[in-house]
Amino acid sequence: MIDQETILLLQARRPGGQDDEDPMVADALEAAQEEEAVRHWLAAEQKFDLEISRRLAEVQPPAELLERLLAQRVVAPGSFREQLPAWIGLAASVVLLVYVALNWRTDLPVADFAAFRAEIVPETVRVQPHLEVLDNDLAALGRALTERGAPAPGRLPEALERIKPTGCRVIDWNDRKVSMLCYRDGPLELHLLVVERRGFLGAPEGDLTLPVQAGPWAVAAWVDEERIYLLAGRTTADVLQRYLL
Repeated sequence: MIDQETILLLQARRPGGQDDEDPMVADALEAAQEEEAVRHWLAAEQKFDLEISRRLAEVQPPAELLERLLAQRVVAPGSFREQLPAWIGLAASVVLLVYVALNWRTDLPVADFAAFRAEIVPETVRVQPHLEVLDNDLAALGRALTERGAPAPGRLPEALERIKPTGCRVIDWNDRKVSMLCYRDGPLELHLLVVERRGFLGAPEGDLTLPVQAGPWAVAAWVDEERIYLLAGRTTADVLQRYLL
């Protein structure tokens, strides 16, 4: 498996291939091509970096901004507030736009999907309090999760959408915010876990996976463009499959 140092080197690589001739970067790129999961992750990283570059290119400061800044470099006596020209706010706005574009990406750590699944599922019954928000409305729970910095769920399987949730909470896992929504269908309690997809290695590529049995737990996984989903319950894989239709 590719090591963490190589992953960090690939994350630091500039878009456009400026660093690709560096021997260390070239070795890292070659190593990345040997593992399918890393190839998919690297492609997503490159797509994201190109989007950042595109957004930065769209930031166009006024043509006369430099001349005005140079013209104001000598400060005359008087109140500091009185000396501030009106256009200084525009200059500050341009700086702010560049800062936001550069910092739009949050540097989530690289994570292994298999490790995430193995560690987070048992955590659903260990965390206290079990639920932070009690509500049967999925939209309201989504807003509560977003306010806490965790991802709200997108579209869910129809069978699961027919069941009303009982509440939600946020679980911290490896510097990531994981949303947990609970459902109860008779005596069976189900946990839906949602985490931001970016930075995961080995995650499923799209469609629902068949539930797998992990001890007393049955677990299914799927993804959309932004999120990874796990549905887990202390039941059999056959029973869990009914909620994925």
